[in-house]
Amino acid sequence: MGDDWTDEHAHIHLRKEFLTKSVVNESTGLCLETVRSTTELTTAEFNDYLDKCAGYLANLCGIVVPEPDVFHEREEKKK
Repeated sequence: MGDDWTDEHAHIHLRKEFLTKSVVNESTGLCLETVRSTTELTTAEFNDYLDKCAGYLANLCGIVVPEPDVFHEREEKKK
């Protein structure tokens, strides 16, 4: 991962990392992998995905992603 990564590169990488599903054809033994789209996820699945992404960024890159409620509190104070 370098400075030349775009947001789309990061999105694709994180999807492959956490949304890949392996299916084995029992008659042939062939293993197929698919990567789910984030648009297919339920709210609970998407929240789990975001938690995994945040943990991955913290461990791999030292990037701490703040909890979403931090942003919601700021919005409510503006009102």
